[in-house]
Amino acid sequence: MTRTASTMLELGTPAPDFHLPEPVTGR
Repeated sequence: MTRTASTMLELGTPAPDFHLPEPVTGR
């Protein structure tokens, strides 16, 4: 998955924690 947090945010979709150290999904 080469989708970054920015990409997911732009799509407006809840970015699951693929390889993001930040709690995007609130985990």
